[in-house]
Amino acid sequence: MHRPLPNPADMKRTSWLGLAALTAGMAVWGIARALTPTAAGTRVARGEVIFVVSGSVTVKAEAESQITCPQDGKVQESNLKEGKNVQEGDVLVKLDPGDLPIKRDQDKDTLDDVKKRLASKLASESLLEKLKKDHESNKESFDKGFYAPALYHDEELSIEAQQITAETERSSLETQQKTLTKSIQMDDYLLKQYEIDAPYNGTITTVSAHAGDQLAKGAPIAGLISRDLRIEAQVDQDDIAAVQENEQADVHFFAYPDKVFRTRVKSVLPSSDQSTQRFTVLLELVDPVLNLRDGLTGEASFHADKHDNVLWVPRQSLYGTSVFVATNGRIEIRQVKPGYKTLTQAEILPNADPHATVSEGDIVLTENLDLFRDGDRVRVILPSNKAGAQ
Repeated sequence: MHRPLPNPADMKRTSWLGLAALTAGMAVWGIARALTPTAAGTRVARGEVIFVVSGSVTVKAEAESQITCPQDGKVQESNLKEGKNVQEGDVLVKLDPGDLPIKRDQDKDTLDDVKKRLASKLASESLLEKLKKDHESNKESFDKGFYAPALYHDEELSIEAQQITAETERSSLETQQKTLTKSIQMDDYLLKQYEIDAPYNGTITTVSAHAGDQLAKGAPIAGLISRDLRIEAQVDQDDIAAVQENEQADVHFFAYPDKVFRTRVKSVLPSSDQSTQRFTVLLELVDPVLNLRDGLTGEASFHADKHDNVLWVPRQSLYGTSVFVATNGRIEIRQVKPGYKTLTQAEILPNADPHATVSEGDIVLTENLDLFRDGDRVRVILPSNKAGAQ
């Protein structure tokens, strides 16, 4: 049977229709691709995971105090300046002590005179020595009967009286020395009360007293914060047993997101906070740094144990106990069994149920997990910046 030749016009029309369909299909694919949400992801890896106990960290000054006036007085001299570093014992403020320094100096001069007199032979002691010597020289004449017994006896009475006088004078001077010494000590103590010293090495934060001010007892003088800092970590009671003294801990401060500060456990305080049920762990820097400041906060991870050759995912890919696996361009939410966790890693324990675990190489989302639901479309951006085809 003779088949008629195709009409050139029909062939042309068919070609145009096919091209239009292809173009429309590509446009739909492009629109669908453009409308498909993207999310960062990574592949499940195998390797070492260190068991880490985490805790919140705060840098605190060893001491912070408000220095107050110990007694009523007028500010005679002020060495206060906000931001000034002071050493323990530095005089911050001097109050007007009135006539107390004059009294103290007078007592000191009198004491020096008393000490000099006590260090030498007293006049009463010199007279006693002379009476004894004369009496001794008269003894031979008295024994031979050439010296009146009454006179000799009077000499003995005079010696006894002078002995008492000499002892009384020295005793009085010794008592005066003790009294003056105590008086001067009290003067020094009182004068010290007119000097307000820095109780520890620190930095002045506020100034409330100036030269010429009349202050009442208890009035604020200055705020002082210690330059010695302490790093405190708060650890849940469920994890505190894994934290031991001298154990290593890595600290990440929010103010320095790209730096890791190596510390060791200095001590674990024996009791927990009654309201939070968390224990305080004191840390010390392995390598001292100068850029820590009071009030810095962050997180600490204590290295307690490790597992080798295990599956792990980035810590941020965990959503509770779920991971969001990208398969064929759709989300599959899987309930997994997390094991050890670090600040950056989470171990995934084996599970017989394939829908409750992951395999090495699987792609998991690492951001915006709360925006996706099971079955949602997704286009994953892997660390190589290439879109995953899963």
